[in-house]
Amino acid sequence: VRPRALAVAGDSIVAGEYTGGDLVQIDASGSASRVSLVPASAPYRPALSTMTADLVEAVLPAGDRLYVAHELVNHTGDTTSEPVAADYGSVLDGDPKINPAVSAFSVAAGTPEATGEPVLYARFDGSPRAASGPVALAALSSRYVLVANISSNSVVVLDTEATTPDARQVASYAVGAGPSGIAIDAATGRAFVDNAFDGSISRLDLTRPFDGETAPRYPAAQTLVRAQAPVYSAAALAGRRLFYDATNPHV
Repeated sequence: VRPRALAVAGDSIVAGEYTGGDLVQIDASGSASRVSLVPASAPYRPALSTMTADLVEAVLPAGDRLYVAHELVNHTGDTTSEPVAADYGSVLDGDPKINPAVSAFSVAAGTPEATGEPVLYARFDGSPRAASGPVALAALSSRYVLVANISSNSVVVLDTEATTPDARQVASYAVGAGPSGIAIDAATGRAFVDNAFDGSISRLDLTRPFDGETAPRYPAAQTLVRAQAPVYSAAALAGRRLFYDATNPHV
């Protein structure tokens, strides 16, 4: 068990497990209960029934909902039933081994319950809908949620009212290297993104049009690199960027 993300929901604390694929709710008395992020009847690729990990990265309370960013990793090693892609499922591969997901749960009854809404949101065809590595969430409104994707250097806008995975992504923004956090200024329609790998901050214009059919990709309104002494060596930083780079088909 590796708790990775925490959120307060009513009188309880909800923890997301990094490898177990569970949400653990701890109430005021200290009692714990679990709910799976991948129900047995989930309409995902068949290989996910034998997936090797479900990596929770962020939990966001928003009204009577909880949104959970996680990655479904389904490289089983059994090449007879599931051939391994030569590029290990980059964002250019139509049959990826790593699937970014954002699951929605209702907490209106006091305990997290799966809503039945779509979970997947990315395409793996090299289009603007390609995304990988969801690590941070922020609510723009009761309808729209922003997702920072560390492995594709993008922030995706999800429509929580969409009924199919293809319609969930209504816009995305290109940002600096390794986006890891989002803060929204709803009054001005802006978001600020912390990019860990190049030490920059990107400012996003959230007043740009959203469209579920075309999912437009916008550049950041501005990206500024902070002047600071590097914590890691140049070689270490290059290695981190390469390790997380889902856009590189050679990785």
